[in-house]
Amino acid sequence: MRSSEAEYGEPTTDSALALAEARRRRALPGYVSGASILRKLAEPVVLPQPDRNAVLRYAGVPEKMWGMSWSECEREPGEFYGTWKKRALASGRFCILEGNRWAFEWIRDWSAAEGSVYICGPVGTGKSLLTATKSEELLTVPVSLAWDSDDGGYRRDGGVSVYYTDETSLARAQRSHKRHGEKGSISPIQRASECALLVLDDFIRRENPAKGYKQEDADDDLEYLLNCRYGASLPVLITSNSPLDAVEQARGHRVASRLYEMCGGLCITVTCDDWRRA
Repeated sequence: MRSSEAEYGEPTTDSALALAEARRRRALPGYVSGASILRKLAEPVVLPQPDRNAVLRYAGVPEKMWGMSWSECEREPGEFYGTWKKRALASGRFCILEGNRWAFEWIRDWSAAEGSVYICGPVGTGKSLLTATKSEELLTVPVSLAWDSDDGGYRRDGGVSVYYTDETSLARAQRSHKRHGEKGSISPIQRASECALLVLDDFIRRENPAKGYKQEDADDDLEYLLNCRYGASLPVLITSNSPLDAVEQARGHRVASRLYEMCGGLCITVTCDDWRRA
C-alpha cells in the first residue's frame, strides 16, 4: 500500500473491486439493500382502510363501535349527560365517570398475559364499547397481516387475533353451521375455541338461540368452548349484566369454576346510568 493510501484512505485494489461489485449489484433490478430493509422494518405498518375494515368486520367487531380511541372527553360545565355522550362518541372518545373509570383503565391497559376479564354492569354503561375498542386496537396494531385461505379470514402471527361475538349470536351461528355448513369447514364454536382472544358479549343472556336448537345444545357448546380455552390458557373478555357469582346458577358449577379461575375471581363492575336513555 502506498503511503498516500494509508494516510488519506484512498481505496486499495481489493476494496476498489469490492466497491465496484457493490455498485454493480445495486444497479440490478429488484435490488434491496440491508439498510433499506432495516428502515422498512422500523416503519409502522399502516393498514389501508379497506383492509382495516375487512379485518374488523371479519372479527365481528360491531361497525357502530369502530374508531374509538383511549382518550377521555372532558365534560363542559353544566353540560347535560346525553349531550356530553354524543359529543364524545362523535370524536371517538370516552365519557369517564367515577362508576366506569375502573373498567376503562383496566381494559385500556389490559394485555393477554393478564388472563381473562369479566365485566358486569347494567345495560347501556359502555361495557361492549370498551371491549370493542380493545379488539380494534389489537386487530390494527402495526404488524403485518396475512390472508389465510383455509378459513377465509385475516390471521395474525399464525392465528386469528380476535373473535368478537355474543352468546346468542354464537349459538345461532353454530346452529346454522350444523344445518348448512360445508363439510370440513371451521364451525363458529371451533373458531371461538382457537382464536387468540375471544370477546364474549352479553353473557348469561337467556334467549332461544334458534328454531331447532335447544338451550341444552347451546349450554353444551358453551361448556366445550370454555373448556378448550381453559385448557389452552387462552383469554376471554366477557361482558354481562350479571355478576360472576351468578354464573353457577345460570350455567352450572363446571362453567362457573373454570371462569372463576380464568378471571382470577375478579369481577370488574361498572356503575353508571344508561347513556342511551340520557
